[in-house]
Amino acid sequence: MRGISVYLSEELTSASIDWIERMREAGFTSVFTSLHIPEDNPTTYTERLQQLGELARRLKMELVADIAPSSLQALSKTWDDAYTLLEWGVTGLRVDYGVTPKQVADLSRHMKVALNASTLTETELEEMHRYGLQRERVEAWHNFYPRPETGLDRTWFDDGLSN
Repeated sequence: MRGISVYLSEELTSASIDWIERMREAGFTSVFTSLHIPEDNPTTYTERLQQLGELARRLKMELVADIAPSSLQALSKTWDDAYTLLEWGVTGLRVDYGVTPKQVADLSRHMKVALNASTLTETELEEMHRYGLQRERVEAWHNFYPRPETGLDRTWFDDGLSN
């Protein structure tokens, strides 16, 4: 999977839409966005997420949003209806803290779910399975770090690739 990141702190302009279209033509098939970067304004999320979802749908790209309970509230959603984000063009949710194994399993019945590979425990995964996790809709991702001072240590990453 080759993907790009688009952040909702910036509105979609004709220039950014052109860039996303060029990335699609270059073979990128996935768009990642975050709905819980603390310095972003959550009041703009709904409209911008819907616009990005429509663009991703038109370009036949998946759209995965990093989400937390507080970001669902900003979108007037709950865990019980989070899957309705599919109507906005969101094809998957990347979940982390504050999401229970039952909520993950429930989401997996409707859409792709990306789990945090850096923090996921075997016990949590077993509990998700007990609640009916749909394995074919679940992936484990390491965190994406949009700032240079964050992220996996380069040596740790390189060592992991060689093993």
